[in-house]
Amino acid sequence: MFQSKEEYNECLQLDSISMGVNSNSFFSKIFSHVTNPRWRFIKKMRRTNYFFSKRQNLFYRLLFYISLYDYKKTGLKLGFSIPFNVIGEGLSLPHFGTIVISKISKIGKNARIHICVNIG
Repeated sequence: MFQSKEEYNECLQLDSISMGVNSNSFFSKIFSHVTNPRWRFIKKMRRTNYFFSKRQNLFYRLLFYISLYDYKKTGLKLGFSIPFNVIGEGLSLPHFGTIVISKISKIGKNARIHICVNIG
């Protein structure tokens, strides 16, 4: 769970390094967002986690539910069933496919999860 916006940005930076996404320029960020749906899923997961940590505020609660819907819809498209608050920073999802992770599990930093993984 993120305590500040800086932690959120740091986590996204570590995730981009693990995914091999170039996040140095504005163009490369847009290009990665459009062409890499796995990276888009990770960003939505982290954003949902950030809004969840700020949900005491009514505005952030509304943003959380909107973000949660978008995150779940993207996960369904890609075959990912990953709760938004179980994986540490540095996540890498190298392939599309079925990934199922239980919401009570805790996965540490720098995890690389391949297809057909079920963590219960």
